[in-house]
Amino acid sequence: MPASSVSSLNSWGLYLLATVALLALTSPMLASSSRSARAGADSRNIDGVRAVFDGLRPGMRVTFAFGEATGSDSIRIEGHSISCTSADGTIAMPSKWELPNMNLLPSVAYSVQVEGGSVKVVGPG
Repeated sequence: MPASSVSSLNSWGLYLLATVALLALTSPMLASSSRSARAGADSRNIDGVRAVFDGLRPGMRVTFAFGEATGSDSIRIEGHSISCTSADGTIAMPSKWELPNMNLLPSVAYSVQVEGGSVKVVGPG
């Protein structure tokens, strides 16, 4: 086998080894960054939903949607709590209104209003 072929094979082998080593070193940092971004998005979604509910006044009707259709997490409302559970844990925030027990899905329009001191939520269908 010519020396140039052996040298070329060694170069490619070293290149592949370095690439695998780089991926092994950076994957924990990328995973951590991804989890942090997901937690931030969940927190912003919950904060936005809470702002809608807490901004309601008797006689007011509001239609809203949150998140993206590709979002996999729903937001759970019940009692005076708004929460989102994902693989990284649960984030919860309080609400000043008594809320019905239900899950809110991303990119779905909901109509909300205050009736008799509690919030009424109407979804699609």
